[in-house]
Amino acid sequence: MKGNYCKKWRKALGGVLSLSLTAALLFTGASTAFACTGVYVGSDYSKSGSVYVGRCEDIGKLYDKVFEVIPAADHADGDLYEDSYGFSMPYPAHTYRYTVMRDSINMDEAVLDEDGNILAVAYGEAGVNENGVAVSATVSTYCNDAVDAADSVDGALCEVSLAQVILMQAKTARDGVEKLAAILDQYGAGECNQISISDKNEVWDFEILSGHQYAAVRLQAGQVAVNPNMLGTIEVDVNDTQNVVASKDLISLPFDKGFLVSSQLTANPDIKCEDIHKIDIGSTYTTKDHGAGQYVRYWQGVNYLNPAQAAAIDVGSKDRQKKDGTYVKGMYIDPVYTPMTFTADRQLSTYDVLRFLAYRGEGTAYDYNEDTKLYGIGNERQAECHIFELRKDMPDALSVVQWQSMSRAEFSVYLPFYSNLITDTSGIYKTEYMPDIDNIEEVLGDKDFPADTSMSWVCAAINDLCDNDRDRYGANVKLFWENYQKKLIEQQEAVDSSMKTIYAYSPALAETKATALGKAVSEEAFGYAKTILAELRAFIAEHGSDSEVFTPSVLSENKLPSYSINMVGGTGIPSSGGGKHHSSSNKSTTPIVKEEKPAVNTGTENGTDKSVSNKFSDVKKNSWFAEAVQFVMDKGIMKGVSGDSFAPNLTTNRAMIVTMLHRLEGEPSATAAGFADVKSGQYYAGAVSWASGNGIVSGMGENSFNPSGDLTREQLACILYRYAQYKNIDVTKSGALNGFSDHAQVSSYANGAIAWAVGNGIINGKDGRLAPQDTTTRAELAVMFQRMNDLLK
Repeated sequence: MKGNYCKKWRKALGGVLSLSLTAALLFTGASTAFACTGVYVGSDYSKSGSVYVGRCEDIGKLYDKVFEVIPAADHADGDLYEDSYGFSMPYPAHTYRYTVMRDSINMDEAVLDEDGNILAVAYGEAGVNENGVAVSATVSTYCNDAVDAADSVDGALCEVSLAQVILMQAKTARDGVEKLAAILDQYGAGECNQISISDKNEVWDFEILSGHQYAAVRLQAGQVAVNPNMLGTIEVDVNDTQNVVASKDLISLPFDKGFLVSSQLTANPDIKCEDIHKIDIGSTYTTKDHGAGQYVRYWQGVNYLNPAQAAAIDVGSKDRQKKDGTYVKGMYIDPVYTPMTFTADRQLSTYDVLRFLAYRGEGTAYDYNEDTKLYGIGNERQAECHIFELRKDMPDALSVVQWQSMSRAEFSVYLPFYSNLITDTSGIYKTEYMPDIDNIEEVLGDKDFPADTSMSWVCAAINDLCDNDRDRYGANVKLFWENYQKKLIEQQEAVDSSMKTIYAYSPALAETKATALGKAVSEEAFGYAKTILAELRAFIAEHGSDSEVFTPSVLSENKLPSYSINMVGGTGIPSSGGGKHHSSSNKSTTPIVKEEKPAVNTGTENGTDKSVSNKFSDVKKNSWFAEAVQFVMDKGIMKGVSGDSFAPNLTTNRAMIVTMLHRLEGEPSATAAGFADVKSGQYYAGAVSWASGNGIVSGMGENSFNPSGDLTREQLACILYRYAQYKNIDVTKSGALNGFSDHAQVSSYANGAIAWAVGNGIINGKDGRLAPQDTTTRAELAVMFQRMNDLLK
């Protein structure tokens, strides 16, 4: 079956597959290897009123995934998008920013320049662009022999680029559908695939059915759908252009070749082709036998969403030939029982939908835990799982929450991202590591295993170990993440409320906060995941041969997420700034205060009380930071953001901290540091040069200082620690960190500085937490400067 399989599997299985092996893989029990499962839940069947659409990527249990943001860009005439499979097309004049869950460059399918920089990512399988368009690509499907003979999938566009070519240019979901259709009309397809293209107003199921034929169907509020690498039966009306976008020859090709399935043709065998506008795309185009693994997952999916409908399915069996020539009996379901869309028997919660991709048919006749000859929606090959929650009642910029899980859904947690707003992701999602192994134990002890730096690999390790003994190793890990997941979902409402307020004030500030939130919620969960992995490894070493049951300390201590806007220093909106923030440009800008040097405040002037509680409406006499604000004002280190506002909850950046230290030193001159992003004449240029020249700060890589980058609490501790060394202050005194609930979240480079700051009373914690990844607020900065002053005396 020429070309009728995902080229990604050809790569994963090691080279070009023979036609006989391809056929064997597609039509025997081995077809379970080709496994991704897509899911859709319409708003009528969700408790929240949201729409949910998502998928698991079942490429391999130990398979690296990178989650990052592709920035917006402008392109000159003639610039080409090119992928490693030979597809190319002109770039639009402008491409949008979007998130992407991609393959590691170690798979050798990304396009790199001579310096190793990525020009085109490979398999950017899930993402959301800045317009709120979400794409999940793909669930691989397969055409039948008649289709393959009539219109083989030998075109140019393959899965390796599908998500990218949509996300880079789609303004809406419908626009994404139409743009993809135009690309396929011009270049053709190299594979059969299902793609979901969504925004808060609609979800489209786009089916690439052959080399040049496709049909996109707008899914409805009163529907649910399951796609386990098989397009079920669905008749579409190509005249219904509001809900269907179809290729020109979708009906005429199978009509002329004699394999069209249409209710109109059945009712009137003499009907003319031009009079036919209805076609069952599943029965016409897809393979006649999807394979046992696909049928099992279809049954499981229907059972999860509507058990009564699953019970009504007439499940049969079929003998299929294996590679060695012998036969194996496996599940078969007649197409009459496999509609693509159906109804649920209840409304589902967000948690219910997230756990769908972990479902293994537990407690049914098709329980993968009890019979490993079967298969499961939740299976060991999952490299990542994602669910897009689409909220019609939210502003466009906040309408999509990307719930993202690394590795398998079963022993992991989905974390929330405002993916159409974020401009970056945490470094824990960017590790490039891809060993050729079968079991995680082969590399866990290696010095280069990214146990401290990779969310993907820590989650993969936990899942692989838990899968070895689900009852002893996995049960309490699953319970911990269940509690954690439910709390995250509960906390989302309050975060949404804060983010709506921030977005109304300043879209740019909302981007900053959304980005910081995505990093903070990820790094907090990663800290707990690292603890689980370390403890599980120790437990297995000690109790691997006995009957003890593993209980992670995070479960015993009832660790839960602290997901809230306070993770990132509050809203960042000055208390006097309740209205919309305005800017002289077309886009709002984050209200960062340039710390120009103020006159020194003496506290009184001409007999007038100059205390900050009288000057600033947002600094009360009994505020925990009032004394510190008075101190920094008196010393001329900081000033208010306006005549009557200090903005204690406004977040700070790297330029601010070096400017303040520079002032304390009397603003000595220094040789320019040479950072590309620190231009002469900027208010902080001299401060950066001085601080860099004296080893108080360093760059962020690639000759960059990142002056506007958020100043985290652990970064501040490091800078103050180095400043103390510069002042020849004894820095040997340190404090214990293990009394703080989140001590594991402190980056390794910052451990010494944080311990010093704790030991010297500069950092006292926030509600029992160090909050090392939180962005430092102006109030916190003032307090820490005041405490630092005690060391300078």
